[in-house]
Amino acid sequence: MKSDRYIKIVLTVIAVALVFLTWENALEVKYANAAQGISKIAICDKSGKYCADVTPTVNANGEDAGVRLNTLVLQQRN
Repeated sequence: MKSDRYIKIVLTVIAVALVFLTWENALEVKYANAAQGISKIAICDKSGKYCADVTPTVNANGEDAGVRLNTLVLQQRN
């Protein structure tokens, strides 16, 4: 019975250590490093022949309301 108690204690210590390591990593704040400037992208089909067109939009007050992503259109890519 001594070995049974020893195994339970060892397994409990391992379980507590795993929980501690999991919580320690989960609560750690990780910082993201962004590239400098603006990265321009193109949303295209596999061939690269058809790409999405992005149109700036304004609301009723004439204020910037973001952009609208149009369906894929034929564009000449450089």
